[in-house]
Amino acid sequence: MINTKRVEIIKTAKAIIIKTNGPIIITFPLGLGINLISILLRFIKDTNGNYIFSYQDISEVFGKSYRQWSNNIYQLWVSSGENVKLFLEDKRETGETILGLVSEFVLLYPLRSILEQHREFIKAYPEHKTMCINIFRAYVSAIDCNKLITVLRKQLDAGKLNIKSSYFVKVLLSEGKRTSSLQKSYISDLFPEGQNLLPVLTGNDIDWNNQNIQKKLLVSFLYIYGVSQDKLAFLFGVSKTSIHNWVHKILNKELEYTILKMITKWSGKICVDEKWIRVAGKWQYVLSAVDSVTGVPLLSKRFTTCDTATWTLFFKEFKLYYGNPLLIVSDGSNSLLAGLNIVFPRVSHQLCWFHKLKNLHKRIYQITDGQIRARAFGLANGMFHNKHVSSRKYAARLLASLDGMLEKYITRSILNQWLKLTSCLTSNAAERYNRKLEKCFNCRYGVKNEKCADALINGLWFSDILINGRMHCENSNLLENVDFSKVLKANFENKHILHFSKNNDAKTIKNVA
Repeated sequence: MINTKRVEIIKTAKAIIIKTNGPIIITFPLGLGINLISILLRFIKDTNGNYIFSYQDISEVFGKSYRQWSNNIYQLWVSSGENVKLFLEDKRETGETILGLVSEFVLLYPLRSILEQHREFIKAYPEHKTMCINIFRAYVSAIDCNKLITVLRKQLDAGKLNIKSSYFVKVLLSEGKRTSSLQKSYISDLFPEGQNLLPVLTGNDIDWNNQNIQKKLLVSFLYIYGVSQDKLAFLFGVSKTSIHNWVHKILNKELEYTILKMITKWSGKICVDEKWIRVAGKWQYVLSAVDSVTGVPLLSKRFTTCDTATWTLFFKEFKLYYGNPLLIVSDGSNSLLAGLNIVFPRVSHQLCWFHKLKNLHKRIYQITDGQIRARAFGLANGMFHNKHVSSRKYAARLLASLDGMLEKYITRSILNQWLKLTSCLTSNAAERYNRKLEKCFNCRYGVKNEKCADALINGLWFSDILINGRMHCENSNLLENVDFSKVLKANFENKHILHFSKNNDAKTIKNVA
């Protein structure tokens, strides 16, 4: 049920009922169909010509929480030429005229993706610029398959289409939902041309001198560090939907392109680690490569799995952007080490001694004899803190002889991997960045979809570079001219705070806080 100042909408089991302040009640039987009813609700206006019900109001009547649902139905109505017969007869609500235009356009370039087709169609027919990609996809699905097959055969016979295996390899590698990470790894290994077809980011340069872009960037930073969209909408004097659109306008794939383009210098030494996150109720992983000298992330990607194939793809993408590092520090994950040996077999690798010491302490705590346990803790610290390598190895061997339970672990995980522990390095830089990721995700009541997760990951990565990683960027970087204090003064709506500060009720004080 929805209440406004003038009208009330009630949904029953059989109808939609509209009550006004006057003696009139309008009833729409549900047999008319929710699509037609939503259009009729949108047509109701006041004497000034203003809409009584917003898209959000109409969506909520039918149990939808997002305004785009009713907006899409209205766009379908517009696309059908506002013809009720076409709108109701075709299940996809497509108009014959527009379907003909889409068919003719798509058949010119049948191998283009839906996204590319939609983008080019809007450019060719600007009068249909309001058509969203979902409606366009419905039109494409209505194209006669016989026509499509005939066009493909003609273009193949005329030599206009050059079918190469590299094209299909690229398609398979880019299909994240249909092709698993393990299959992608096999494809890139079996097809040599697939080695260089991992996703290379492209995008447009962002005009950071634009005041509107600077405002959106400031809002995105506040959102990344835990300020809710409701509070941002309150402070900047706009709707929550505007804040949502601003955030996703900045924290998108083009920002990832911008980050990789900005980073021109790095130490050559990295530490890598994974962090699990929860997206739409399912566990996923963020793999990060962090400069071990400065602690600034160089690459951060989200994956649905964390197996050998996933680490292989991650390392291949890092190699594509940065080349071979001088040194890699990581924990002892078997899948990580396997992927490392595939992509960087000749790069120096060191295991994190802190992880080894932490695992060793867990086993020492299980020793019941107090004197032996105290002696074991001293030798364990000496394994990584003694000045000479020989002294550290002697402490490890002596510790293994103290207790039979420790001997097996020390022999297998420390002495047999001694060459990767001699530098006494840690992956603490990656661990610190993982803690930032954890705080960024945990301060919200869940992340609803992968798009929101990617926005948070890209935003945190970008903010970390701007705050701590300017040494990795060129001195001529345009971001040097961005002054957030000026942007805040120019856009902050003080009148909202001043208005509410005049009231002293508990709810107002909470809003101001």
